[in-house]
Amino acid sequence: MTRELVKIGTGQTKDIPVLQAEDLSKFIIYIDEPDANTAYYGFAEPGSSTSDPVWRIMKKVVSGTVTAYLWADGDTNFDNVWDSRASLSYS
Repeated sequence: MTRELVKIGTGQTKDIPVLQAEDLSKFIIYIDEPDANTAYYGFAEPGSSTSDPVWRIMKKVVSGTVTAYLWADGDTNFDNVWDSRASLSYS
């Protein structure tokens, strides 16, 4: 995984982690799309249980013309439970 400066507003940027294609082969990936405006993406090591706190979870939220990609707990740590994705705090 690399880090990249991403434009987040007029003249503002934020340094965020960016998954590269080669990173995807290292994880099992779960995707849950409960509605047209929300999607959850979970990443964990192969063999991980969805009930173990070993998941990195990202939430996609669409509001009008704006799409936000937010991380559980506001970080990219592998310390969340996939089964609890809907009740986690994202930023």
